[in-house]
Amino acid sequence: MDGIKSLSLEDLGWTLLETRQETGVTVLHGELSGGLFKGYDPDGNPVQTELREEAAVYIPDGYPETDNPSLGFVYAAHYPSNIFTETALTMARYFGMPVLYHGELPNWRDLGYPNRREINQASSGHILRENGCYPTDFITGNFSAALANTDLRAITLLQRLADEHGGNVEKVALRGFSKEGAAAWKAFLVDDRIEVGAPGGMQHEDGLSASMFATDTYGCQGESEWTDGIRSKLDGRHWALHTPAGAYSLNHGLMQHKDLLFPRFFVIDGDVGMHNMHDGANGMPAGIETGFLDGFVERPWRYVRKGRVQPGSSGEDGDETSKSNVPLLAAENLTEGPGSEDRLFPNVLNASAEIVNGGLRATATLTENTESARVWWTWSEDRIFDDVGQEVWSAVQMNKEGDTWKSPSISIPPDTVVAWYVEASNALRVSGKDYPRNHAAPIRFLRLPDPVGCEYEAAVVCEGEP
Repeated sequence: MDGIKSLSLEDLGWTLLETRQETGVTVLHGELSGGLFKGYDPDGNPVQTELREEAAVYIPDGYPETDNPSLGFVYAAHYPSNIFTETALTMARYFGMPVLYHGELPNWRDLGYPNRREINQASSGHILRENGCYPTDFITGNFSAALANTDLRAITLLQRLADEHGGNVEKVALRGFSKEGAAAWKAFLVDDRIEVGAPGGMQHEDGLSASMFATDTYGCQGESEWTDGIRSKLDGRHWALHTPAGAYSLNHGLMQHKDLLFPRFFVIDGDVGMHNMHDGANGMPAGIETGFLDGFVERPWRYVRKGRVQPGSSGEDGDETSKSNVPLLAAENLTEGPGSEDRLFPNVLNASAEIVNGGLRATATLTENTESARVWWTWSEDRIFDDVGQEVWSAVQMNKEGDTWKSPSISIPPDTVVAWYVEASNALRVSGKDYPRNHAAPIRFLRLPDPVGCEYEAAVVCEGEP
């Protein structure tokens, strides 16, 4: 890390392309090097390329004589088309700190893949091949680790450009969604400059728990894209639990080191996993993240969950909630300081639900700063909630009765599985506009049938393993 922190603008390959003047903000538009990625082409041959990035850096007028000159915000925005945004201008102006958005230029095409998703998906296969039995090389071909490296370099770039303007950025909030969300979790474990984390669109933080949830939900029999993917997850689970290389991977991963995460607070976001939503379309059905969230007690966090398809949805880039609300909420916490989440952000302290006389009733205890609350629910004839014909999620307002919030009775079809969660809300007002501070409790189920199960003999990759 010290090497990355000390990089100069020249070391970072920074080239200024243009300077724009917006209302209250100077925007520096340029390119930088995200570092050298060594990997494999689709045929398994070694290949490498420089990951070039395009960046927009937003410097508020008067900087560093602004409200928060030692703070900054970095957003891994997928593509250069996403780096010029009104949200970035709003953050720079309202919070008085420099903001950097960066997106990848298409140099990755040198690797021989048609898109970044396939590069990312191939990473697990490369890691298993190179580390089948004993730990050998967990970096070559690891595209997620390469994306994390681009984030670390982007933080350094923001610091160097702030230096040039007379400032001194010491701490940042880091935002990443989808593949960049997975990469952000890696960055959170190694970079002490990151004070607030905002990962989203990646509900596989606990890979072992997620693989078992997927197996229990879908099973692995038959031939389909889903069952092929689940069998692949089971191969990875077996490798993780029964080989020295797998043990090494677990021991150096997120789940073993949550207490070492550098951010002091997290704003996490995801959706309810329907087939036409980002997470559901990428193998993350409703409830797959619950095991991780229930066990994530090492840092305070809030969860912004999308119960319906949101405006501005655009595949892996997320939607307006992902692109606007979440960054602003993370920036607010960064600038308000430690402990501000309890003062500003509502929380679900506990929640329960039951079905009485065919009606769903939810009860919750919420923090005093809650202005409104809803229970979200849907039902399924089986335990699969991302079918094409799945009933959409609905929400109803809860009413406060003393210290408890209660929902009215919600009619539920008999003999169906019910998924539900409680959401507490208030609002952040920025420049005359309200941005919801929504916190959603983990998804729960009622009438959940027995797991589908799976009879599958995982591939043996290490001699002598069970």
